[in-house]
Amino acid sequence: MSLTTTFTLLATYTQSVFMDQLLQELVDRISQYLSRDSLENTLLLSHAFHFAAEKFSGAFAKFALGEDNTRNLLALSLTIG
Repeated sequence: MSLTTTFTLLATYTQSVFMDQLLQELVDRISQYLSRDSLENTLLLSHAFHFAAEKFSGAFAKFALGEDNTRNLLALSLTIG
């Protein structure tokens, strides 16, 4: 049985029983072995899985703020509020 299949079965079971009661450490340990595509599939399972998906996907690992994109950020913040 593949890791993805095992995870899918575990996720289905835990979601119906106690998804929001899983320890973050357990969710992190599961998530660290998942591919980026698999992490994307866990975003809506629970808050714990959402946090782990963001953490292990590297999606927010770095960002660049410079003169070229500062104007866009300022314009966006003015339109929002």
